Amino acid sequence: MKVFSLLSTAVVTTCLTASGFCEDARISQNENMVLEDVISHRTNGTSNDYQSQNQTYGSSSQSKNMDDPNQMTHSVHGCMSGFSIEAEFIWWRAQMDNLQYATQNSAVAGPNPPFVTSGRVKEPSFEFDPGIRVSVGYDFGKDNWDIFLRWTYQYTSVSNSVSTSPDPAVFPLKDFSQNLGILATSVAQTGKASWQNRLNVLDFEMGYDYFLSQRCSLRPFFGVKASWVDMDYRTSYTNIIFNAVDERDLGISSKTDFWGVGPMVGMNGYLHIGCGFSLYGQTSAAFVYGQYDAHFSQSDTSGDSFTEKHDNYARQRAVGTIAVGLEWAYCFSGDYMLALNLGWEGQYWWNQYELIFAQDVSYHGDLTYSGLDVGIRFDF
Repeated sequence: MKVFSLLSTAVVTTCLTASGFCEDARISQNENMVLEDVISHRTNGTSNDYQSQNQTYGSSSQSKNMDDPNQMTHSVHGCMSGFSIEAEFIWWRAQMDNLQYATQNSAVAGPNPPFVTSGRVKEPSFEFDPGIRVSVGYDFGKDNWDIFLRWTYQYTSVSNSVSTSPDPAVFPLKDFSQNLGILATSVAQTGKASWQNRLNVLDFEMGYDYFLSQRCSLRPFFGVKASWVDMDYRTSYTNIIFNAVDERDLGISSKTDFWGVGPMVGMNGYLHIGCGFSLYGQTSAAFVYGQYDAHFSQSDTSGDSFTEKHDNYARQRAVGTIAVGLEWAYCFSGDYMLALNLGWEGQYWWNQYELIFAQDVSYHGDLTYSGLDVGIRFDF
């Protein structure tokens, strides 16, 4: 009976196959299976896409760009669009090369000033001085572009003095004119130097925000830097001995005024660590081209004087900046943002030294700044 059933089934199947019915049935069955898979896939995909969209919009509900899930909510990058104002208190130490003015020795001056090969070199005592940076800007929102205008001002005034008693043992290091331009070795009782430097800088920049992830963002920028650097260096000596017999007091002044303008490029980077806190870094470089006005003057108690000028000569100078620090930001419903930052900044002005003296106009040196930045920023 079983054999008959199997044979009957085989005959029926063969006949149906020969007639094409079973093939259509298999195709129909396969199509149903494929359709079920597609429906299932689409259903799951729709659910996943929906969940993904919910997560995207939920994580960037206060972001200036609702389509980018990488933007941070509480950060100066990605919080909102609109106007921005920022004020920073800077506490920088300005330093200038080649401002040594004397050596302090233990020698005793006789009829012929002795030549002493050991001593302590003296220069102005560089200190930290306050300054300010004010910025205004506008963020264009979803386009990720922004513009900023920044003004930086810092003034420093430092000095140093040295004296020996009872015998002169201060050797001047800055040259000056003696006896109708003939330079001779001299020794003095006291020496003093003072240096003042005024920095004014305007930076106009355009930046673009790149969001690499929810933890990292970059802002390359370019623009124009305009700068004004005014420098005044004064030295004085008392009881200075000229030609071993003539004593007098001597005062020397060397001043330079510089202005320049040129292109600037840079990059801001943020590492977002959570709770509104971010580690930031910034670097920039600029080439400013402008003019110097240099002036030298000398006078002493005998009534002699000497002056020298070098005005309106052009030079190009390179400026480099690097800064690192910590920032905290909070965005209020996408309408306002408050941010605070604390960092360390360094600036390098190559070959800013253009002070001239009586016998030598080839001195060179770099101007540097380093110190703290403490700022507050408000966007609206």
